[in-house]
Amino acid sequence: MWAQGDWAGDWEKEIEAIAATLCELTRIEGPGETVWLDGDIGARPLLLALYRRVLGLGSLVELEVKIPEARRIALEAASLEMLAAVSPVESARIASATRYIMVECETPSGSLAGADMEKLAAMRKARHRARQRLYELPSCSTLFPNPYYAMRAHMGWDEYLELFFRVMAVDLRALYGRFRTATALLTSGSRLRLQGPGVDLTMDVTGRRFVADDCTYWNLPDGELFSSPVETSTEGYIYFETPQYYYQDTPVEELALRIASGRVVEVRARRNGDFVEKLLAIDDGARGIGEIGIGINGAVDRLTGDVAFDEKAAGTIHIALGQGYEECGGRNESAIHWDLVKDIRRGGEISIDGNRIFRGGRLLEDSDLLAS
Repeated sequence: MWAQGDWAGDWEKEIEAIAATLCELTRIEGPGETVWLDGDIGARPLLLALYRRVLGLGSLVELEVKIPEARRIALEAASLEMLAAVSPVESARIASATRYIMVECETPSGSLAGADMEKLAAMRKARHRARQRLYELPSCSTLFPNPYYAMRAHMGWDEYLELFFRVMAVDLRALYGRFRTATALLTSGSRLRLQGPGVDLTMDVTGRRFVADDCTYWNLPDGELFSSPVETSTEGYIYFETPQYYYQDTPVEELALRIASGRVVEVRARRNGDFVEKLLAIDDGARGIGEIGIGINGAVDRLTGDVAFDEKAAGTIHIALGQGYEECGGRNESAIHWDLVKDIRRGGEISIDGNRIFRGGRLLEDSDLLAS
């Protein structure tokens, strides 16, 4: 049911355009480079377009195609020690790659719902440790549409495809260019405050860099300003009206968090709150705030339940529990990085050192920013 169909032929030009964008963002220029293409089997049309383009540029390319169900089999059949180890084959790929592109295309049968938390943590810790070098290379991750994504977003298939290709066609350099002043104010500031219905959070971002398009690792669709707050600084509460998913597996409904000294100290949820508590018990860093992000991509005009889209939607904020970003100055360490997205378009405000930057989810004009 979830296999790749013939629909991709109707979007061939758009798929080729995405391949071109990925090559541009990862700065693939030709001979002397080794590109690792890493993707799920359902992303075949995009993987083949990338393969053809990279070879055409004269770069060496290693194509790895994965079956999503294999992750679940690994968690069921492998021992904890095996999951905590890194394959020598993968280590060799990581050591030799000069560029990295990952394309995800999940399926219901690859869901990790109900997986053993200890095994899952071991697998993700090993993956993060092994792949640290990849995040320092010109790299990019993205996804490829399938009916499962559309179903999860409560959208018709044609409607989902229109959204997907519209969002992926956004000129990212032009988008980020409109947020230069805001990014500079955030990076040079200290006290960040997020306010609105269901949220009042303050955090210290002194010395922490807000990343826009000045990054080496892109995550398409893109369109966010993000950083890692000082680890012990976040205070307040936040309530999420929409379901939150950890790797799309378990919906947590009406999640509310109280945070003190940078750590989650209280969890409430109408559904699956026990799952959250188990997740936060994975390691000591899981209760910490690893990221604060602001969505700025207006082409994402609705929340879909897929964090890859939702965290980029203009008028949203997100915090991530767990692993922080070293490139921003973050020091929190954890096996998890769970993005939680909140819509603040109705009555929300973002301010830095008492100066409003966003109101009602919209960026204030540069003149207003500098005067506020």
